[in-house]
Amino acid sequence: MASRDRQSIRRPVHPSDGLHICPSCESELVHPVGWSEAGPERWHVELECPNCLWLGGGEYHQELVDELEDHLDRGTKALVRDLRRLEKANMEEQIDRFVHALEVDAILPEDF
Repeated sequence: MASRDRQSIRRPVHPSDGLHICPSCESELVHPVGWSEAGPERWHVELECPNCLWLGGGEYHQELVDELEDHLDRGTKALVRDLRRLEKANMEEQIDRFVHALEVDAILPEDF
């Protein structure tokens, strides 16, 4: 698979859209890749879009950075919830196969 080139132009983020919105492709998956304090209630944040590989960022007020953090927290919770559902479904499938193998005598002492 050919790798995509990063956007060579670092376009600014439009804070009114939310820092999690990519100004290039409008994906809602933008995440911080670096940050540092820029003064009282201000942060310098480097952002990246995993969808189109856009890079950007700037200096933002604490309130806007808090909104980004809240959005990322919600996304993390959704991923963990989905992971737990997937793990449960996989475990149930493995148990069902094991039970079936026991029922048809497909498991021998040598298997252990």
